[in-house]
Amino acid sequence: MKRRYKQGDWFRVTLGGEHDAIGVIARMCRSRLFGYFFAVAAGAEVTPGKLTALRAHDAIACALFGGAGLEEARWRVVATSLPFDPAAWPFPHFASRGVFGRTWSAVTYDPETMSVASRTALTMEQAAHLPDARFAVPEELEALLRLRLAEETPEVPLSVYEVRAPVDAQSLNILARGGRVQFSEMLLGSDLDTLAAFIAAHPGVELRVHSIANFDLRTLKRFGAVRSLVLDVPSAVNVEALAELHALESFKIGAMDTRTPLEALAELPQLHRLELHGANAGVSIAERVTRLDSLALYATPPVRLERMQSAPRLRSLVLSHAAADVAAVAAMPALERLSLRGISLASLPDFSANANLDSIELREVAGLRDLSPLATAPKLRELRIEGMRHLQMRDFEPLTRCANLLDVSIDIGSKSKTREIYRMLRSRGS
Repeated sequence: MKRRYKQGDWFRVTLGGEHDAIGVIARMCRSRLFGYFFAVAAGAEVTPGKLTALRAHDAIACALFGGAGLEEARWRVVATSLPFDPAAWPFPHFASRGVFGRTWSAVTYDPETMSVASRTALTMEQAAHLPDARFAVPEELEALLRLRLAEETPEVPLSVYEVRAPVDAQSLNILARGGRVQFSEMLLGSDLDTLAAFIAAHPGVELRVHSIANFDLRTLKRFGAVRSLVLDVPSAVNVEALAELHALESFKIGAMDTRTPLEALAELPQLHRLELHGANAGVSIAERVTRLDSLALYATPPVRLERMQSAPRLRSLVLSHAAADVAAVAAMPALERLSLRGISLASLPDFSANANLDSIELREVAGLRDLSPLATAPKLRELRIEGMRHLQMRDFEPLTRCANLLDVSIDIGSKSKTREIYRMLRSRGS
């Protein structure tokens, strides 16, 4: 494929809000790119003189990224023939996280091939000062730039620590700043007590149990302080013991081999986040929990959203391969984020009553052609549409009426079609 960009080209990343970012391609090999980024007022003209005056040390960020944003015309090239000296734009080391987040390394890339040339060990503190060794997709790069514009630090990926008997209490300190501790084989009571004491002292640490068949949930009684629990086991017994986890705020349960009733969750006063997976999930509990802020259903039986006691306060809803009457979404006034994935829909609901709805994701939604209800969401700022190959250019025209839409990501399997959609959306209001 002929790429319409090269080293030294400048491009604009529209971010919404008061500022955009201007980037320069400092190194590249095909679609593997590295660049420096600078803040610019939204809508402000960038002249060749302004671009040539920019210096690497003034950048808000430097990053590795893929070329999709340029190839799909999501980002617009603004200058292609300005003088460019690679020596003035250093190619740094990058930080990479090891398995389970226990180790860090400095990664050196070959500037010609953009492939890894070497790795050396780093401390976590040293890694914090280096850019990420991964090549960002457009959404990730835009999110990074928004954080830098707000002078915020990007969120560190979740640290995961797998424990085995005997548990070393000292080694758990890798999670002292938060993360997940997990085990996949039964532990002795003394080891479980060590884990429970650590979580009590570090309430931001999530507990995950996985791969253990017929896991006895009475084992978790000693974890009275746990706030976040992930249960990824093929089967479990004594599920009623969940009712004793009074501090539990977040509960995720993977797909199980047999039907698992979850009525005990209704007794938990702090449960705000619930994620259920699989055909055997006891989804009726979603109707009874009264304080849910977030609900995610993945390949579960149908749920009656209109009967949810938490509907008035629900802020996040994910329906992935899980049937439900989405018309009930219109009666969720607090809803901020909606994700519909792998389902079949004839139409979207009217979102005019969803005054707080900020983000919508539509991924592999079969049968849906009419996107005009999206324009009824008063405050919709972020939209993701992926994998819906049946959509045509004209189906996206209603998005030009979304007055507050600032962050758009379209990937429907056709680069040429996607490119034209971005051009249409970029020209709205002009």
